[in-house]
Amino acid sequence: MKKKLILLLLLFGSVALAFYAWRKWNVKNTGTLNEDSKNFSFADTAKVSRIFIANKAGQKAELTRIDEGKWLVNGKYPARIDLIVSILKCLKYLEVKHPVSEKATPYVIKDLATQAIKVEFYSGDNPLRFFYVGGETQDHTGTYMLLVNHETGENYDKPYVMGLPGFEGYLTPRFLLNENDWRDSKCLDFTPPQLKEIRLEVAGFPDSSFVVQVQNPTTFSLQALNGKPVGFMPDQNALKQYIAYLQHLHYERLLEIQGDRVVDSIRKTIPFVRLSITDKENKIHKYTFFHKKIGEGQKNKYGIDTPYDPDRLYLEFNDQTQFALIQYYVFGKLLQTRSYFSPKPTLKKT
Repeated sequence: MKKKLILLLLLFGSVALAFYAWRKWNVKNTGTLNEDSKNFSFADTAKVSRIFIANKAGQKAELTRIDEGKWLVNGKYPARIDLIVSILKCLKYLEVKHPVSEKATPYVIKDLATQAIKVEFYSGDNPLRFFYVGGETQDHTGTYMLLVNHETGENYDKPYVMGLPGFEGYLTPRFLLNENDWRDSKCLDFTPPQLKEIRLEVAGFPDSSFVVQVQNPTTFSLQALNGKPVGFMPDQNALKQYIAYLQHLHYERLLEIQGDRVVDSIRKTIPFVRLSITDKENKIHKYTFFHKKIGEGQKNKYGIDTPYDPDRLYLEFNDQTQFALIQYYVFGKLLQTRSYFSPKPTLKKT
């Protein structure tokens, strides 16, 4: 009897010890999984060389670093560096504000599964961080996110409300899907060493049109469209200034080519200025300017009846494949007539 009791005690002790060991292991590993599911941020963002963003609707944007401080969007266009910096800062400083409650988790998971944006960060071909970005919280101060194990591709079970230190708002707008939103808005940028010829044609006014020939970065000549002299000695300072105007010009907003009624309407109108720039490689870059109409009966903000917007106009560029809304404040300095280069009168000393 005594031996049986001892055996039972030993058996009970073994079971208790095994249970304790299992419980300790389970808590330890569950804790590790919980910690892993919070590991959204990545401190060394200098390693990031590719970012892929996509949603369930098939929209996507791929950002690729081609050089220090230079990125391409979808392998075609220079990307806006300010937006690249913004998304990398987001990756670096992402922090958990609090976990989603158990009650709300199924609903958040469902929304993430159908409406979230998936973001993937790579260093070369090596994955760094994957996660889903959902909508904003009810108080508009956090963003629902779910981490993906970038090694296995499996989603973690626990979503979190995420934010940035010192920032009160939601983060979804930083993960853009539209190619045009990521594109650098610079559409015209030339320096004198790149140039061979500048040709500006004012519709219906050949006597106002002109051609600037670039002999070297500091020497320029002026001609009529037919190549004949203009009848006066052009002001060299005015020519130099005009050449300088060709740098760092940005559009305000790109227009969508497909299904855009505005673009269809523009194509049916006659441009009022055509600008052609020939570079040293003999490539011709064409820029076509169109007036932007004001609605019938409207007055512009200056109180003058006019058929055209005095502040904005349309530009066709990039081999006639792109249309953009631009500002006179930025591009108006290019829309000169031949008289701009006329000799300036000198003031007589008294």
